[in-house]
Amino acid sequence: MKYTHSIVVVAAIVSIAVTPAVAQETVRLNADMGVKAAVTTSGTMPVREIMEKRSEARADIKADVKANVDMKRGMVRAFGINMVNVVTNRIIATADVMTIFGTKLEARINAAKANGVDVAAWTAIYADYTAKVADAKVQAKAAADIAATAKTDGATKEIAEANKKIGMEARAKIKLARTSLQVARADADKLVKAFRANAKSEVKVDASASVKAQ
Repeated sequence: MKYTHSIVVVAAIVSIAVTPAVAQETVRLNADMGVKAAVTTSGTMPVREIMEKRSEARADIKADVKANVDMKRGMVRAFGINMVNVVTNRIIATADVMTIFGTKLEARINAAKANGVDVAAWTAIYADYTAKVADAKVQAKAAADIAATAKTDGATKEIAEANKKIGMEARAKIKLARTSLQVARADADKLVKAFRANAKSEVKVDASASVKAQ
């Protein structure tokens, strides 16, 4: 029972971390074990037949190892694409929230303008805010579209190189989207601080006018 458990644990470890060197050694050992089993079963066997069976066993094991590696590579690529989609969806959702918040900023600017406040600087900041939020959505959608062109089936060198390029392009778009959101947040912070400063100034003016009236 103990030996059976140990074999299962070792097999699990090998299946998780299959490096080229480990895979090659596994093919050789398993092929030799297969040939030894065949010799034990049939008694004696010609050398030529032994070599043929060893080659056949190695070919079969290589095919199994390759299929296992290809499957894991496909899973990794699919995971990478899914992560790109998760990030882009999050960026788009954040941009949607910031768009709603932008309407509140605009309302405050319009209210201040109606009260005779010079809002030229605020208007410029708000224009940059809306442009950056919109750009973040554009870049995030572009990243998702690029990631969608990646291939998750097959493990050829050409496909791997193509997917690597696609991943770099998608990440570059995501970086641009995040940068735009950061700038937009900074713009919003400037506007909020300006609104507060203006509100304090109005309170001081009102208080001063009240004192003079008394």
